[in-house]
Amino acid sequence: MGPTLKEQLIELIAEKQMIAPNSITGESTFYQMGIDGDDAVELIEEFSERFGVDMSGFVCSRYFGPEAAWNPLIFLLLEAPVA
Repeated sequence: MGPTLKEQLIELIAEKQMIAPNSITGESTFYQMGIDGDDAVELIEEFSERFGVDMSGFVCSRYFGPEAAWNPLIFLLLEAPVA
């Protein structure tokens, strides 16, 4: 028997994000895995192609922010003192 749907999804996410598959759990969120903005759009497109799902009605901007690198809060993190 082939990999389960869950295993296939974990493989897809790990491949696209270049992270270890065993670091992804059922409780992992896209945010925790660094998936936002363009990364999210690319992941949704790959998901659609790989699993034959029509995502034409899915509007990424309703669920994901702009490209993560442009998050205005990043400047707060950059100015935080290093311990």
